[in-house]
Amino acid sequence: MTKKLIQNLSEYRQWAWNTLTELDDNKVVAKELGLLPVYECWDVNEKGEEIDEDGNVIPEDTAETVKIEDWVSELQFPVVAVYWLEKEYDRHGDVTIVAVEFVSLNEFQKPS
Repeated sequence: MTKKLIQNLSEYRQWAWNTLTELDDNKVVAKELGLLPVYECWDVNEKGEEIDEDGNVIPEDTAETVKIEDWVSELQFPVVAVYWLEKEYDRHGDVTIVAVEFVSLNEFQKPS
């Protein structure tokens, strides 16, 4: 298992986005990391840009702009992310292993 100390939400976004892109933008990984990237579009305009139902261009997701699950905003930073993310292949095809847990450092402080 790998560990990563994350100090704030901005650092979390960057770590989660980098982790997601390393695993080829896997939907299962995105869900477990609390990221909500846009995967579907309504159509493509004449410039090749993805558009929504109203014809508006869907902006490309980045670490700073991707929507996040509510639980990510509720994390009490700093946190340690303990995770195991792996892509494998077995007789049934591609397999993605996702195990992620976040531990807030304040959980280890003695109550007053």
